[in-house]
Amino acid sequence: MSGTAVARAPSPALPSAAVIRALVAGVVLAGLGVTTSATEVVVLAVPLLLYVVVAEALRPPGEIVVEVSCHEDAAADGMVGLTVSVPDAPAGALLVSSTPGTVGARTPEPWPPALATPACEPITSPLRLVRWGQVSLGDVTYAVGDLLGGWRAVGTASGPTLVSRPPARDLLIESVVRQPTGAVGRHPSARRGDGSEMADIRPWAPGDSPRRINWRAFARTGIHHVNTMRAEREASVLIALDSRIFVRAAGGADTIDVACEAASALTHHFTRRGDRVAVADLGGRIPLVPFGVGRRQAARVLDTLAGLDRNARPSVHPLLPPVRPGTHVYVLSPLLDAVTVETVLRLVSLGCPVACVDVLTAVIGEGAASEEALALRLRALERQPTVEALTDRGVPVVVWASPTSLAHLLRVQGSRPGAGR
Repeated sequence: MSGTAVARAPSPALPSAAVIRALVAGVVLAGLGVTTSATEVVVLAVPLLLYVVVAEALRPPGEIVVEVSCHEDAAADGMVGLTVSVPDAPAGALLVSSTPGTVGARTPEPWPPALATPACEPITSPLRLVRWGQVSLGDVTYAVGDLLGGWRAVGTASGPTLVSRPPARDLLIESVVRQPTGAVGRHPSARRGDGSEMADIRPWAPGDSPRRINWRAFARTGIHHVNTMRAEREASVLIALDSRIFVRAAGGADTIDVACEAASALTHHFTRRGDRVAVADLGGRIPLVPFGVGRRQAARVLDTLAGLDRNARPSVHPLLPPVRPGTHVYVLSPLLDAVTVETVLRLVSLGCPVACVDVLTAVIGEGAASEEALALRLRALERQPTVEALTDRGVPVVVWASPTSLAHLLRVQGSRPGAGR
């Protein structure tokens, strides 16, 4: 989450129901006592009318402004604090606030549905963000009053809209991606050059560095030989997010959330190992992130994913950067759109090793036995021929469940022979 969002809601301070009842009862008793000349009845009306006078004297003029703000809690990853406060609270005021209800954030369990503080002290509710992109925290119902119960200001404030970016998680495996396509990195290339992995031994030639001399070969042959090394290159990795169609089970994350989690983990994994990473959205809901390396590229990708807007219209044609043969492509998709499948097959025809990461199965698990989850299971069964067709074309389809879901896939890709560039 980036920044601090504040929403203000003014509400008039109106007489409470207790004051209205006391006023009606006091007027009726006073009128009845005067009409019947009953002094004891008038005496009963005096404290009621006195309560009304005191309550009106203490009722603040104008409106009570309630602020709903949200700030990041640095003590816990993915946690934010939603604070409801009254900046100019009258003396002796009491604040009662409900916790917001939204699918984008959850309160710790157990957590009361409403909180109250004396002297209008701010109320802070901890929330854990569970969705990516722009998240609205929903409406917060509040009530401000005094200890005498003479006035109340009741209203509903819209919770702020945050740009949520849950922390990226590492894949917890070593990178074994082959077929490097760049100039600098950690993967050995078939091309000779500077590196740490020895490729061959050849006779010494003018211009060779003395540090490369292989003294064991010289001792055996009496002729100077030098070691040749494999140049170290980086692999090019394209992460294609599919937001053309996204679905969500009741009470859980949607396929975009799962895809963003997988994209952040893949980006964190490959950029830490010096590989070139690019991120594209087949639905066009986020701008294209061109190829780059290092921590800045990882931060750029996460910031772009955090700005994803689900309300934006998806693009008609998928937007992808120019890719060269050998570029590893990871398509994070529920595989429910024919255009996405056509894009995968086109990338395969270009000579790119493509792998599909299924983000629908994780969403079905979020919904448990709800009706939405049952409907999603039917859709998952209907797309099975598509999954089998992709597998027949050499495109593995892996279900995303945790940061270790792609461990076997990366090892299999690393075991395939690839020509360095």
